[in-house]
Amino acid sequence: MTAIVSAENKVTGEVLRCYVIVGAVAELQIETTTRELFLEDTPEDFFVLGFDDKGNVFDSLNGIVFEWALLSDTDADEGGIVDAHNVLRIVPFGESHYQTPAHIEGLEARGLQGDRILVDGIRTGTAWVSASFKDPAYKHVKTSSVRLVVRANLLISPPDAYVLRFSDVKYKVDMVKKNTIVGITMPSSQYYLDVQDGKICSLNVETSTATGLEIGSTEIVLVDRNIKVQETFSQPSALIHVVNPSYMAFVVLPTRKWVLETGREYDILMEVYDKDSHKLHPSENVIIKSSFQDMYLDVMFSTNNGTFHHVKALKRGLTRVDGALTTIMKQDGTEHPVTPVLRHSQEVEIYDPITVLPPVLYFSWSPVHISYQYQLKASGGSGEYVWSSSHSSISMVTVRGEISTGSVGSTIIMAADMKNHAHTGSMKVHVLPPQSMTFLPSAVEAEIKTVLKLPLAVYSLHDGEHIAMTDCHLLGFNITFSDSAVFSDSKVGPPTMEGSCASLWVTGQQQGSTEVTVEHGSTTNKLHATVTIAAYKPLQPVDPEEVAVVAVGSSKEVLFEGGPLPWVLDPSQYFQDLSAEKEDLVALEQVNTYGIQRSFHIFHVLCRDLGEQKLTLNVGNLKTLKNEYPATAKSSIQFACVSPVSLQLSPQLRPYSIALPPCPISQDPSQPIPVHYHKGADLLVSVYDSKGRKFDNFSSLAVDWKISDISLLALDTPPDVFVETTTLESGAKKVKAFQKLNVFGKPGRVVLSASVSRYDTSYFTSQAIRFDSTIKAKISKSVELILVEEPFISPNTISVFNHPSNKVSLEVKKGSGYFHVDEGQFEAAQIQYLQRKRKVEVIPAMDGVMVVTAYDLCLDLTDHPKATVYVSGVGSIELTVRDKIEISSEVKAHVQVLDSKGAPLSASFFPLMNLRAVPGSDFITVRGDSEKGKDTFCVSDIVYGAKVGVHQPELPGTAQVWSDRLQVGYTSLSYQVQLKSGQIVSSEDRQIEVGYTSLSYQVQLKSGQIVSSEDRQIEVGYTSLSYQVQLKSGQIISSEDRQIEWGNTSLSYQVQLKSGLLISSEDRQIEVGYTSLSYQVQLKSGQIVSSEDRQIEVGYTSLSYQVQLKSGQIVSSEDRQIEVRTHSLCPDIVYGAKLRYTSLSYQVQLKSGQIVSSEDRQIEVFPLYDLALGTSPLIIGAEFQGVNGTSGLTLVSPPLKLTTVLQVINVYASGGPSPSSSIEFYMTDEDTAQVSAGGLLTALELGVTQVIGKAVGHDPATGELIVYSQDQVDVHVVMLSGIKIHAPLTRIQKNSEMPLYAVGVTEHETPFTFGSVSPPLIFTWTVTNKDVALLRSTFHQSGISLRDENNFATQLVAAASGHVTVKLKVKAGVPGQVLGHQELRDEVQIKVFDRLTIVNPDLCDGQLLITPDTEMRLKTNRDGAARLTYKISHQDPPNLNLKVDSSGHLMSSTVTGQATVLVTALEEFGLNQTSTLLIKVQRVAYVMLNADTVFRTSNGRLGNIPVGATMSFTVTYHDHVGAVFQATNNRINFRSNRFDHLQVTSGMGNNTLSARATDVGDTIVKVWSQQDPRMVDYINVPVNYAISPPEASLTLGDVTCFTSPLLSEWGHEGSWSVTGKSLTVDGKTGIAVATRIGTSTVKYSVSDGVATHTEAGVSSINRVIVNSPYSFLTNYYGSVKKYLVMVGLGKEINLKGDGCMEKVSELGLPPVAAPYHCLLEISTLLPDLTIADLFHAKAMFDTKSGQYVCEVERVLNDYLAQQISRVDTDIILKVRVSGQSQQPEVTSPELRFAFFPAFYVHNTEVHVSNLSPTSTIRVSVADKLMDQMRILSSDRDILELLPAERDSKAGSLLQFPIRLLDAVWEREKTDVMVELICQSTGQMEKVVVRIKLLGQQPEYVRTKEVGWGTVFHVIAGNYQSSLVLLLAVVATVAVVILAYFAIFGPRYSVSSAPGTFSQPSSPRAPGSPYLGYGDSPGHISPYKADSMNYSPPGGPFSPGTPYRLWSTGYRPQEASPARHRKSPGSPIGGL
Repeated sequence: MTAIVSAENKVTGEVLRCYVIVGAVAELQIETTTRELFLEDTPEDFFVLGFDDKGNVFDSLNGIVFEWALLSDTDADEGGIVDAHNVLRIVPFGESHYQTPAHIEGLEARGLQGDRILVDGIRTGTAWVSASFKDPAYKHVKTSSVRLVVRANLLISPPDAYVLRFSDVKYKVDMVKKNTIVGITMPSSQYYLDVQDGKICSLNVETSTATGLEIGSTEIVLVDRNIKVQETFSQPSALIHVVNPSYMAFVVLPTRKWVLETGREYDILMEVYDKDSHKLHPSENVIIKSSFQDMYLDVMFSTNNGTFHHVKALKRGLTRVDGALTTIMKQDGTEHPVTPVLRHSQEVEIYDPITVLPPVLYFSWSPVHISYQYQLKASGGSGEYVWSSSHSSISMVTVRGEISTGSVGSTIIMAADMKNHAHTGSMKVHVLPPQSMTFLPSAVEAEIKTVLKLPLAVYSLHDGEHIAMTDCHLLGFNITFSDSAVFSDSKVGPPTMEGSCASLWVTGQQQGSTEVTVEHGSTTNKLHATVTIAAYKPLQPVDPEEVAVVAVGSSKEVLFEGGPLPWVLDPSQYFQDLSAEKEDLVALEQVNTYGIQRSFHIFHVLCRDLGEQKLTLNVGNLKTLKNEYPATAKSSIQFACVSPVSLQLSPQLRPYSIALPPCPISQDPSQPIPVHYHKGADLLVSVYDSKGRKFDNFSSLAVDWKISDISLLALDTPPDVFVETTTLESGAKKVKAFQKLNVFGKPGRVVLSASVSRYDTSYFTSQAIRFDSTIKAKISKSVELILVEEPFISPNTISVFNHPSNKVSLEVKKGSGYFHVDEGQFEAAQIQYLQRKRKVEVIPAMDGVMVVTAYDLCLDLTDHPKATVYVSGVGSIELTVRDKIEISSEVKAHVQVLDSKGAPLSASFFPLMNLRAVPGSDFITVRGDSEKGKDTFCVSDIVYGAKVGVHQPELPGTAQVWSDRLQVGYTSLSYQVQLKSGQIVSSEDRQIEVGYTSLSYQVQLKSGQIVSSEDRQIEVGYTSLSYQVQLKSGQIISSEDRQIEWGNTSLSYQVQLKSGLLISSEDRQIEVGYTSLSYQVQLKSGQIVSSEDRQIEVGYTSLSYQVQLKSGQIVSSEDRQIEVRTHSLCPDIVYGAKLRYTSLSYQVQLKSGQIVSSEDRQIEVFPLYDLALGTSPLIIGAEFQGVNGTSGLTLVSPPLKLTTVLQVINVYASGGPSPSSSIEFYMTDEDTAQVSAGGLLTALELGVTQVIGKAVGHDPATGELIVYSQDQVDVHVVMLSGIKIHAPLTRIQKNSEMPLYAVGVTEHETPFTFGSVSPPLIFTWTVTNKDVALLRSTFHQSGISLRDENNFATQLVAAASGHVTVKLKVKAGVPGQVLGHQELRDEVQIKVFDRLTIVNPDLCDGQLLITPDTEMRLKTNRDGAARLTYKISHQDPPNLNLKVDSSGHLMSSTVTGQATVLVTALEEFGLNQTSTLLIKVQRVAYVMLNADTVFRTSNGRLGNIPVGATMSFTVTYHDHVGAVFQATNNRINFRSNRFDHLQVTSGMGNNTLSARATDVGDTIVKVWSQQDPRMVDYINVPVNYAISPPEASLTLGDVTCFTSPLLSEWGHEGSWSVTGKSLTVDGKTGIAVATRIGTSTVKYSVSDGVATHTEAGVSSINRVIVNSPYSFLTNYYGSVKKYLVMVGLGKEINLKGDGCMEKVSELGLPPVAAPYHCLLEISTLLPDLTIADLFHAKAMFDTKSGQYVCEVERVLNDYLAQQISRVDTDIILKVRVSGQSQQPEVTSPELRFAFFPAFYVHNTEVHVSNLSPTSTIRVSVADKLMDQMRILSSDRDILELLPAERDSKAGSLLQFPIRLLDAVWEREKTDVMVELICQSTGQMEKVVVRIKLLGQQPEYVRTKEVGWGTVFHVIAGNYQSSLVLLLAVVATVAVVILAYFAIFGPRYSVSSAPGTFSQPSSPRAPGSPYLGYGDSPGHISPYKADSMNYSPPGGPFSPGTPYRLWSTGYRPQEASPARHRKSPGSPIGGL
């Protein structure tokens, strides 16, 4: 039977079908994955497949009951037949770990079997499993059975053995049971071993030992007696191979490396292998003899057969292990020798254990990644190590043992022997965070410039101990000095002493002490260590440095400097001791030092007797607590007390600033001493001892004086020796003894004598010295003094002409006669001092000035005699001339010749110098000035601006260009002087402007190569010019052809290479007029290459070049059109090119031939300055701007007339200098009109005025303002009297277009006159018949709808034939614009006619409309596929002269007409196709400007061009019926009425324009044909912003939503960007935030060509507004989580833009920071609490409210809850805008909030009992919140709440007493919940009251009557619980009934047995009687004192709580045990 099941998808219509075939089972087959089962393994899954009579398999047998049976295997032997149930077991799915199939689960539940069973093996053996249908209906189906084998999972060991003959193998059998291996004792009752081939080996079954007999292989089989062996059954077996031995090998374990370590134990195996390298089984009867050296290896154990040895390495060294296989012991005890004997020897290396030092290292860790390096040292082993780290992240180690630390932790660094990695040595590395640090005791004093190393120790906590770090110098210490000047160059180095981990290296810089502080870590965990250190200078003697010589009775202060300073922390231990070797010879006394001498050690030493000795000074500190290693210093000097031997007198001379030789007299004491006869002198007195040492002090000696002539000289009275002590910078005192010589102003000679014969006894008396005062050997000295006059040089000033034969002498007079003159310091001249003649000879060498000084060596002078010598020559020429000269005018040039120092030379020498003027060209002429000036150093010449042109010196390969059409250009002027030597000195070349052209210069090198400078373009008009260079090879290189305008023409140059190839520069087109011209080139071959000759209308010509190749082919350049107007063109001379720059300089040629030239002065000869205005009159309000410059075409116009509308017109200025000058405009009457600096003229009211233009500039030399030229023009302001419609045609062909625009009644009143006035004119255009013609805007394709204001232009589209009238109405915006303030009207009649077409048959019209003298190429769709021919079949008129060549190039002549062109395509397949094309040659009737750019918007059409957008325009040409030309030779010109709103440039095509909108406003664009300026079209281009809000004025922080209606071509929105830093904008949404003060440009880009922008200015915030809806703040967590305080920056709302609130809420802001800070503070200073413990505030922008806010959030600090609960303060919020660039700091007024702290409950759980029924709940609460506290009870019947009490000791502590009532005995659950509530904050805290009942129920409670009244009373008192309980019971019953009917209803009938739906006897658990409240935590709590009959929200009795309130069935039991109860209740009063 077959059934079809279909399923259809109603939505998609898809139908699925399933064919169900029900058939009879004809055969069963049992399927299983295996037929071998292992004992105690997982059961195997068996299933039955059913087949029909055709062999098809049934998909499912689910639900059919099968009968599975186990059958014994009868094929086994009779003795071996085992019951199948002892072999196999059927396991139900439910008893196994298998997942029970769904259909089997139901069957097994009923005790039936299905199509799948599980079978488990329980004993080895074989049995059958069968399956059959249980239903008798299938009795014909044959039972299916399968035979199974159950065997144990056995293993034989060894599984594969190689043995020798007569050697034994002991076999072992194991069984695998549930992943464990269990050994089986052999032999076994069930298993035995058997050998397959007894010839190869024998098997002892009892011992399971096999013995090899013969060479070969066989198998040892394990046989199971319970299993009948069949072909398909595999028995466990092991292979045994009997082989011959081949070689031996030794193995050492565990390392397998023969490198051992002393002290370690090893296993050595001696193995035997056959020839195939199979290892032989180590049989017990195999005998191997071995030998070991006892001194190296200790054999601790060996096996009997010698194959295994356990040894211990004893000593380091190299040893050997030997072994030999000798015999095999047979079973009978005889030996079987092994022949040959196998021997083997193994070398063994033994090393000592590896030791790594140090054994442990500690390194400091820092959060900043640092890594320490440390070189470990390893010893032992082979000496080569492999290093490794157990945790490389903590420490890595290199191959050389250098470690690098990393993260925190501990690791083990291991060094493994390279030869045996198992031998290792290790150490530990700990990287620990530092815990503390300190400086270790060390030396803390150091000399300056030496390094003091301070050991620093850092400790870390490791295993509970503080461990000193090994290295921590990379921690990153912060080192500070209390005085940074004492020590510097601080750095942290590696440790220097044990116990330290780092050392601080500091260098002493200056003497002093300082406290050095080393810190590490953050503020929360900062380590700190300080130490005081000191630096001192080295101790050394200062005065004297080595020895002091002193007379007896005199003293000397001995001065030492440096040494350790008094220790700043304990200066009492400081010492400085000076000791003498012979204390009786001197008296020592220390001198106290103060001020700057505090660093010195000064001792006063007095000589008491003769003698010489050493004085030694010791300085230092004794050991103190803070200076355990004090520094000491020692220094010594010699001190001599001796007698005088000689006396010396010498003049005292002041030292000179330069090194001079000494006075010769000082070297010869016999010479007289010169003394100035007016100034006198000091005579030095020196005393020496017998060793020639000078006395430091001899004040105790008495000196006697004598003078030969007292009229010339006198001494002071008394004539004592004066002593002058000078303290040097080093501190040493220099004592000088001298005698003052007083002179009387007379020259002459005198003798002075001095003698010493005794001591001054007063010195001995005062010091109590006992010494003989008489000097035994008297000493004396006499000197002759010469009194001389002041020296001088004659002459003191002299000028020397620079000539090598010139020589001058200077004489030195007076003075001492001993002078020094430096002869080698001058370059300008050579000098020589002649000592005998006392003269200085000067020989000039070069220009310059020098000062000769004669130093008097023997006189004490302050000013030495000097003479100034000038060596003069021509140094420069100074030229002063104006750089700009107007044509035909004169200026003066002033010339001076200066020497090398800039001093002017007399003009009388100019003729001798050959001074001459050198003009740069003949643009200027120079003549002498007849008026002689008074300046004898200057000459004046007259410079005349003669003409304009370019004169280029003739060079090979260059072109000569000359033009004198315009008298303008640039030239230069300079002056030159030629000296006798031939040298030419030239003035600076001054540039003078004449006009513009281009010019380059060429240089021809020796090789013939010509290098050309860049071709510079200069404006005169415009033309082009380039230069060429011909190289030696003949190659000519041409400079770029520069285009210059003057009229228009074109010019190019050609280069002919050696090969004959001509290279031509680009032919530049320039308008001059029009005619025709071509050039030809004839090559060597005679071939002529000619350009094509172009013919153009009268006044036009063309220019091209041609080249004729050898083949005769002529290659022509493109023919360029040239207009010729006022000059002619001759071969190789181009007129119209002009240069108006030249130069002027002056030169002098010296005798040497050198030319000295003045600076080349550039002079511009500029044309006459002409001021002209455009010819279009304007009305008031129009704007017109022309070119403001110093060049351009001069447009001569009649006096300008302006209508009386506010109007702006441009003023043209032509001529004048360029480009460094500027044009200034002035109005004579600014009430009539005004003019801007850019030439923008605005008409204000009727009248006449003048515009004055001046060309001004600054003289480059003097900086003076110069007026080069000026001009003026009249301006007339009039009214507009009428309007006309300008229509190019009055008859137009259907489907054609033409422009219409309004003009005035005169020809000068164009749209420029009124098209952009302000206020605007209203233009209304209408047509009478819209079916015939339509009016549309120029921008109709762009999606822009123009308004009527200033809409003076439109386009007419001829739609159908007929007549139509176009009307125009013009209304003035204000009175005065139009005459009589009337409405102006005009209309024009247009006839539209149909084009001639053939309607029958319907033909495709092929015609082409082109202009005369036009060239174009015809293209077909068969180009390249077929051969095309073109032929002109007919021309009308015949002289039309239309040409077409074979390639389709069509060329028209100047004649108009029409012709037919036949185009024939010759196909390759033989077919010819012919097409006819009608060519019409017509003249252009009008031009029309069309807008091409399309703007797509989201909300309709635009009204203006968006600012920043770029539009493309196309100019189309039309004939007299409106048809569009396909090809023309016309070019267009264009201009706009102003340039600031719209930038118009030429487009990519010939007749295209590109206009970029730059600013808001209207711009009138005019286009006209170059060939016929009368063909004009005007349009008005209005520009406005397309971004909203436009020109936004923002405040810092403002959020603005910028929008724009512009869309892309596909309708997508664009992207936003900002130029500037004041705004941050989201590129997708346009949401911007003002982030800085300034101006930015907001740009909206839709595509590459469509973009717009607007400006946005951001100003500073001047005030901050703060508003808040909150009156208080609380730290209660259940209240408002975050407080949002509104902030206004400068205003209430900082949001701008349409729909910005919704946009910001949806899309968010760009990620920028708020421009302000929220500052919180508390009003009262709190101990141990700050605002940071309560709240923190964050500035942010809230997108939901669209405002800036301060988000005030609580700080979670439960550990301060009790302390905060008592705080009484206010919270103050201030908002501050930080000061930045252009933004001053602004702070908001304070916003004060009351602070309501959360109360704190001290005891969250209270215990009461019937024995102790009262307790107290203690709460800390602020004073101001005590009245707001309320308390509630969950069961008021058993717990009474008493009135609250304030703690008398702690005023902020509130106590709530509670009392247990007797009703508690009536409750089953007695635990009660008490809730504490603060009404102000809504805070609610729960306190659990634990009730404990002890003993029995009181009698008075037990005897209390309980009846229905009590029940009702309880229910009424707890109605909430009762109601909830009732609802819960009803709901439960309903759910049970519905569930029953849903599950059992459809299957079974309802049983009538009793108790089927009986309720359980257990009591019901009531639900919670409390309902939650919906009050938010921020509202005032609903708990009022007068309404408190319910439990608070969220109480402990909500669903899910473990507590149940009460039960109506409650009855307390007698003598019940103590238990906890709780019951519902209601609150009682609070405070």
